[in-house]
Amino acid sequence: MKISKTIFLTVLLALLLCSISSVASAYTYNREAAATYAYNNALKDVPNSAYFQNAGGDCTNFASHCLKAGGWVYSVDKYVPTYKAYKSDLSWYFYSTSPGCKSYSWGGAQNMYNFLSKSGRATAVSVTYNLGKLEKGDIIQSDTGVNGKFNGWDHTMVVSDKRNGILYLSYHNDNVRDISFDAMKAKMESQANGQPVRYIGWHIKDTYSNSYSY
Repeated sequence: MKISKTIFLTVLLALLLCSISSVASAYTYNREAAATYAYNNALKDVPNSAYFQNAGGDCTNFASHCLKAGGWVYSVDKYVPTYKAYKSDLSWYFYSTSPGCKSYSWGGAQNMYNFLSKSGRATAVSVTYNLGKLEKGDIIQSDTGVNGKFNGWDHTMVVSDKRNGILYLSYHNDNVRDISFDAMKAKMESQANGQPVRYIGWHIKDTYSNSYSY
């Protein structure tokens, strides 16, 4: 069966376009850039952005800016109507503080946990058994119990350095820079007033595919 030159060229063009599209949707995470941003901005407001300190805490907003500095691109769940996209667990973006112009996952610790769990951009890591697998630019979240029970992740931190196998964290709310993991735990548990505290690590993937980019 003969295939016309026009059909052949059409199929070839389609394949090339698919290939280009696939390459365009693949991204690389620069963990050095994310860690450097965390270190440089831990003790001050994030430049040119909203500061959420008086709106429930700035820790996750700060972590989101670090991830963006590392090369993360905005994402939105294409199956959710635009006016509801900010609520989706597959949406992560920030344009302004106006309603709907930032996703819940951008500034909310539990919502970021949901996004990290479902987006394919990160892998959960046990800080009890696999802490050494975390690297610069990775994320650690904590949850302080209320009345002895955990009610959802409430704090987000960035690994800003790793020296001699020891993780150092930078984060907002308390505006802390380069505190060791053990010192952070002691600080958190001292502030918990006897309530239990749990932790989870997130290893950010070096490459990821963003299926829902704008």
